[in-house]
Amino acid sequence: MICENIRGSCREDALFQLLAAALFWLAAPRPTASRGALVVVAAEGKKDGKKKVPSPVKRAELAEERRMYNKSRKSACATRVKKVN
Repeated sequence: MICENIRGSCREDALFQLLAAALFWLAAPRPTASRGALVVVAAEGKKDGKKKVPSPVKRAELAEERRMYNKSRKSACATRVKKVN
């Protein structure tokens, strides 16, 4: 397939068109983001109705979770030791 023209072969013509399109895209003006007015609203109280949990209660809940986790780990270790022996 012979496709010779002033600029060269078809492949060179396609590359030239691609380069021209890329340069056109780069040179095109970009829309700028318009900034709206910034509205500051004072913080209000908690709307979800959750009350703050006291620290001793939190500590007790976490201790119970850790106790259950440690108990299951200890049990799993004991079971594996039994299987090995």
